[in-house]
Amino acid sequence: HFDECVEFIKKALEKTNVFIFFIQIIVHCIAGVSRSASMVIAYFMKHKQLTYHQAFHEVKSKRRIVSLSFNSDKPQRRIHKASKRLLSQA
Repeated sequence: HFDECVEFIKKALEKTNVFIFFIQIIVHCIAGVSRSASMVIAYFMKHKQLTYHQAFHEVKSKRRIVSLSFNSDKPQRRIHKASKRLLSQA
């Protein structure tokens, strides 16, 4: 689902209107701790060329409860693997 979510975020951010000077979107899941954060991190890694750590800190700076370390580094490896696949398709 990483591919679909990252592209959905990208398309939502690309929508413009002459009366809107900035676009905001909400990416959410039930708790807002891991799943939605993972999608935003993957978006930053693919479309803003941030490293995992840079993207994580950017997301964490906006939502302090973000935590992807509850299962060792599994989420980081999953995001890294997905982002490499996404980058190869870009």
